Amino acid sequence: MEKQGNMSVFFITFGCKVNLTETEAMKKNFLKQGFFTASTEQEADIFVINSCTVTDSADSKVRKTLSRLKRSYPEKLIALTGCYSEIHPENEDADIIIGTSGRNKLPSMIKNRLAEASPVNIFDELSVSNFTDNIKAFEDFSVSDFTDNTRAFLKIQDGCNMNCTYCIIPKTRGRFRSKPLESVKHDAKILAENGYKEIVLTGINLAFYGIEFGLKLVDAVEAIRAAAPDVRIRLGSLEPEIISDSDIAIFKEMNVCPQFHLSLQSGCDRTLSNMNRHIKISEYLELVRKLRENFPGASITTDIIVGFPGETEEDFALSCENIKKIGFGSVHVFPYSRREGTKAALMGDQIPENVKKIRAKKLSDITSQSRREFEKSFVGKTLSVLFEKEKIPGLHRGFSENYIHVQVRGETETWRNSLKSVLIIGTDEEGLIGEIISC
Repeated sequence: MEKQGNMSVFFITFGCKVNLTETEAMKKNFLKQGFFTASTEQEADIFVINSCTVTDSADSKVRKTLSRLKRSYPEKLIALTGCYSEIHPENEDADIIIGTSGRNKLPSMIKNRLAEASPVNIFDELSVSNFTDNIKAFEDFSVSDFTDNTRAFLKIQDGCNMNCTYCIIPKTRGRFRSKPLESVKHDAKILAENGYKEIVLTGINLAFYGIEFGLKLVDAVEAIRAAAPDVRIRLGSLEPEIISDSDIAIFKEMNVCPQFHLSLQSGCDRTLSNMNRHIKISEYLELVRKLRENFPGASITTDIIVGFPGETEEDFALSCENIKKIGFGSVHVFPYSRREGTKAALMGDQIPENVKKIRAKKLSDITSQSRREFEKSFVGKTLSVLFEKEKIPGLHRGFSENYIHVQVRGETETWRNSLKSVLIIGTDEEGLIGEIISC
């Protein structure tokens, strides 16, 4: 990339796909403002850290990175943004600190900081959580191309009103707010014109897209399909209780990718109630049944927290039993992380760390077996695969429409950003092994 100024920026991103999307938007904004992106830390004049605070581990990674950068590059400027800075607005290792809004102003803040040589902390001015009604306009970070991805991420929603007892994110992101529908349609059209064959919809609580406009997620899906009729549409994480039969019918009509990440968090109703989750296991099982009925071969994925306060051995055993019954394609297993400022942090019966680790290991073993069984069910079948960058010449890797990792050996020319039909001939630890049957 050619220099567009004399200051280079190195971006470091922690956390979810929303953060990854926002980082891409910040990169493009910096380029417009006369900066250029550095490919290594050593080349950078400025560091921008887009942070996460979903767990203690996420906090620790951010703190260690800040400390390391300050120690290794004391003369370079460090800007901290994202969810961590909303909860920890003071940090002596950062020269500029902002929260999860107003980041389009970051280039000008850096220019001012370089001119004035004094720390900048305008967290109070920009923080979503400091608005009296905790509602603000959607921060419209539009991205027309992505540096390293063949899939395009389109952020259409931010914020969460759900107040799950374990979760700090409503305090870092504010309440529900959505990208206007015309902007969704416009951005999808641009992404398709720029050659992207898959658009992934992202949001902090994606299922509640458009609620403040009287809209639903299916309205965004229909708008994208109209603007980009040939792209694959993939949905990010969804709250299962809001997905209706009519939603499923429209997802099917719009040919949405058959992979649904349905947030669960526990397979035990008692634990779900203590988490202030809004679904019961029987309802979740019924939703999974309907999705698989309408989307044969659908991958159902989720997140599970183990060791939530008060989770007994009986609760955990029941959770494992129900998770086995569902047969997930993939599961992210997390030991419960106590977050100050949440209701769960004040609950009694906090589970010892060693017990959390044991439960996490046991559940990870169960879900790994479910994943392997799910993947083996596709041997002998044909899947459409969107290929990404080769790891080594001639070894092509990509993801099927139901988000299974597939690798194929073939010609040495790149297949990046191409869709090919692949006959699945086997499995390995990473996913599926296939052979091209058409180009």
